[in-house]
Amino acid sequence: MKKIMVISMAFIFAIGTVSAQRQEQGKKEVETKNFTEILPYAGDWALGLDMAAFTKSILNSITNPRSNNTVRAFQSDFFGKYFLTDKSALRIRLGVEVNTFTERQFVRDDAKWMLNPVNDNPFLMDKTVDVWKNRNTGIELGIGYELRRTLWRVQGYVGAEVFGRIDFARNFYEYGNAMTELNQTPESWYSRYRYNPATGSYIYYRPLDSKTFGFSAGGGIFVGADLFLCRNLSIGAEFNLDARYTRWNEQTTKIETWLYDQAYTKEEKEIPVYSGFGINPMGRLNLMIYF
Repeated sequence: MKKIMVISMAFIFAIGTVSAQRQEQGKKEVETKNFTEILPYAGDWALGLDMAAFTKSILNSITNPRSNNTVRAFQSDFFGKYFLTDKSALRIRLGVEVNTFTERQFVRDDAKWMLNPVNDNPFLMDKTVDVWKNRNTGIELGIGYELRRTLWRVQGYVGAEVFGRIDFARNFYEYGNAMTELNQTPESWYSRYRYNPATGSYIYYRPLDSKTFGFSAGGGIFVGADLFLCRNLSIGAEFNLDARYTRWNEQTTKIETWLYDQAYTKEEKEIPVYSGFGINPMGRLNLMIYF
């Protein structure tokens, strides 16, 4: 009888031990399947950029290398995130955009044409080149807060941010024909005329350099998801909806014209101040590295 009781107690103990081991193993398997070890925790940092805009700027620069094409020399958003908790983060966004534009146009070479003024055949006359260069740069800074939720190795998030931006725009003109006493109205692709009501005639002039700057500010909401490839790397898609107020200051232009007995240059106001408000949807494809 005693032997039967001892054997029974040993059997029950063995079953309890095996059951406890299986439960512990089951918990570990669940934790592994949830990939909790590769997700960010409170105190972690992350750095990243918008790969969609970055790739687009590279492709645009490659496919539009010639004149008459706007080239987005660089455009992307850089992100920095600090995880306040396992489920929330503070983020800073730095947007950088650099656009370039160069146009070249053939015009008659006045100096050579004056040596043979009867040669008006456009296929035979010598030509020179006028150049227009446009350079635009924009820098944007945004500060936001996001809440995150986990499913498998994917973290979805929603959040909001406020931002401010400054823009600089400038145009440069280079002419193949110089303005001289013998040639006071040189052939120029970008030449302009302004009516003078006092004399009833038109005054010839051409731009040399123009510049302006603007700023914008606003706020937006965003929603997205990050797929964690490993502990320190994720890729994700994000949708943004921004409300933005934009204002551009007046544009001034340095012009060249012939006045009395010399080439005269003057900086004048060309485009007045203008502003506007708009709602802008956009998407991003983010690559993030975690520390």
